[in-house]
Amino acid sequence: WLVDCGGPVHGVRFSGQTVLGALTPSQTGVSATLHLSLAIDEPVTLDLYSLTGALMRHLTLPEQKAGEHTATIDLQGLATGRYLYRVSTLDAARQGDLLIVR
Repeated sequence: WLVDCGGPVHGVRFSGQTVLGALTPSQTGVSATLHLSLAIDEPVTLDLYSLTGALMRHLTLPEQKAGEHTATIDLQGLATGRYLYRVSTLDAARQGDLLIVR
């Protein structure tokens, strides 16, 4: 449910530092986009939780090449509402919330 499409990552970054962008829903609510810039070749993990803490989606991508990536996450099958997510690599992590509206 994650497809690497390539693309730029915007925001402040220092040379050689991994930057994980926010998980941003599409206007239709059927997918979300994640932007990340990896300093080294490393795996990426994404967990999506309900507000009650139930794990709704888990994805571990095998080692991704250093550089900028854009990933599209399929949200079909999830109810409209608010979710919490955590995206992590070997040297960085980001938590946030995701609102799915259809």
